This record gives sequence, structure tokens and C-alpha cells, in this order.
Amino acid sequence: MKNYLLVWGAALLLVACQVESGTNKHIVARVKDKVLYEDDLQAVVPKGATPQDSALLVKRYIDLWVRKQLLIQKALQETKIDEKALERKVEDYRNSLILFEFEEQYLEQHLDTLITQAELDSFYTKHQEEFKLQEPLVQVRLVELPAESKQLEDIKRKIKSNKPEDVSQLKAFCLQYALNCSLNDTNWVSLRQVLVATPFAEEENPGRLLQKGQVWEKATEAGVALLYVKDFLPAGATAPLEYVEDRIKEMIYNRRRIQAIQRLEEDVYKEAEQKKLFEIYEKNN
Repeated sequence: MKNYLLVWGAALLLVACQVESGTNKHIVARVKDKVLYEDDLQAVVPKGATPQDSALLVKRYIDLWVRKQLLIQKALQETKIDEKALERKVEDYRNSLILFEFEEQYLEQHLDTLITQAELDSFYTKHQEEFKLQEPLVQVRLVELPAESKQLEDIKRKIKSNKPEDVSQLKAFCLQYALNCSLNDTNWVSLRQVLVATPFAEEENPGRLLQKGQVWEKATEAGVALLYVKDFLPAGATAPLEYVEDRIKEMIYNRRRIQAIQRLEEDVYKEAEQKKLFEIYEKNN
């Protein structure tokens, strides 16, 4: 705290101040009747800032404040303002902020954010039409070997093997010799994402790679890349649950949020109705 005050004080040394009569407040800038006080600058300087950075931040803030006030003054002079309409907009904006804070505090206290696996499964089953794939998904393994490697044929065999000993040996080889390696073939990823991140990025016909159980080979400047397609889902198929799980959680959460706000509005209305806190006057014909 002491260091922060020293930095803050150093920054203010570069800013001339004028004491406002009657208030003993220090003024650092004025545009007609609008005044910027020294106290208004405290939030400008973050903790940990150097004296040099603090001085620059303060100077820039003052400059921006002056420019903004000048623009406002110019706008007031040359723009025809509908004061009543402006007041309505200000009031609407203020009310929106108040309601937002009220709703956020209400949701923090009443919204259940826990989403069970059963809820995920149920939502997924009922809304599968919403989860049609726009692009193919694949489960793959990738190994990039150096040019001097003599184990190409052995790696070709092991990269598509599910035998524990083959998988273990492949992992050990990758850790010691591979230029690049990804063996997590349980995750679904888009074919586009795979292509961008591998030497197959320049593939002219990406669709040809969608062959289950196929090992693709591509020469690179450093050696050779092997891509094993364990499985794939074409565009138009239903996305697997694990691929859209985060999206489903967000959808469930948003629905709960909307429902909670609707309940809040209804509860407030019913309470006010019971207490006769409002009246609606109907025009008689």
C-alpha cells in the first residue's frame, strides 16, 4: 500500500492542480462548468504500476476526459436535443441496469447450476435434431517420424493396433523419437481441425481421408507423417454426446435462467396484486 501511494504521488507531481475554493478539492482539469478532480484519478493507476507508467496513464486519462467533454459541449451547441426523449432513454437505461443487478442477485441465490448426467442424456435424446454435424468428425492417431527412422513399417502396424502392448510400445517410441505425436483417439475432433494442425493441411481432397481403419502416409521436409483414422462421422450425422456436452450444458443453463426470471416476474406481480400495490384503469366505452 505504501509503494502504491508513492507511485500515485509521483504521478501527480507531473500534473498541475488548482484548489477549488470552498471545498479544498484539487482540480486537475476544467471544461466550462465540468471539473475533473485529483480524487477522480486514483482509479486510473493500477497497483504495481511504475511511476513512469502511472504518469503516462494519468496524462492520457486527463487528455481523453478533456476531449470527451469538448465533444459533449460541441454536441450540446449544435445538436437539436429532444430533452423529454433523452430523459426517457436515460430513465430506461437506468431501470435496465437496476433490473439487471436485481436479477443477477436473485439468480445467484436461486438458480440451480448443477446439471446431472441424466439431464444431459435426456436433453440430448429429446433434441438430437439440433445436433446435426455441419462438418465431419474423426477419431485419429497421428505420428510424425524423422526421415532417418527405420521403424516406419512397425509404426504403421502399431498405430492402428488396440493391443495394450502395441499401444504401450508406440507411446514409448513417440516419447523418444517422434517429431510429433497424438494418440488420444477417444476424442472426436473436426476433420478441418485435424488438417490444420498436421502435415495433411494441404490435402486437396480432404474427404478421401474419411475411411475407417485407414492409415495415411505423407512425406514432409523432416520425414514422414502417419495418420490413422480410427472412426469418422460424416456431415449431417448426429454429433456424439461428448462432442456437444458443453453446448448442452449451456442450453440447459440458459433455459433455467429464463424460467427463473419468469418465475421472479410472476412472483413479484402476484405479491403486488395481493397487497393491492397497483391499479389498472380501464377506459369505459
